[in-house]
Amino acid sequence: TIWRILPHPARNEWAVELRDAEQKYVSWALLNLSRPAVCWQAAPDATDWWTTLAAFAGESLYLHNSRYPDVPEPTDLLAVSSTEGTLSWVLPGWWLVGAQPDEGTLVVAQRLPETIRYQLCDARTGVLRGTLDDAKIPPQSTPD
Repeated sequence: TIWRILPHPARNEWAVELRDAEQKYVSWALLNLSRPAVCWQAAPDATDWWTTLAAFAGESLYLHNSRYPDVPEPTDLLAVSSTEGTLSWVLPGWWLVGAQPDEGTLVVAQRLPETIRYQLCDARTGVLRGTLDDAKIPPQSTPD
């Protein structure tokens, strides 16, 4: 079953989340509509039934993992290479909020006991670059 589809903002490619409810199996595929072709279909390491497609930008599909199935909120951010379908990096304890105007930077968030902390993240490596206060977060990019 096709669960979710997201287009790439600049290319004629679509990321597709596929789910088999009977087997509790999830995988992702990349479609290139210019050819047309399925470039790959994969279930990268560190993903499971509770992992879901969050965004498709730059050279990555971004997935949210949920460590606690009883609590429906993301706990980890994973990046999957859009060229190979393999896991590029994992950022435990953070979720994707949005992308900065330069395509190489993500805004990520982490829930703390009294607040939510925002940081910039390198989209290619998953390395945190520095803090970001609430005033710099565009209204449409706030976490769910």
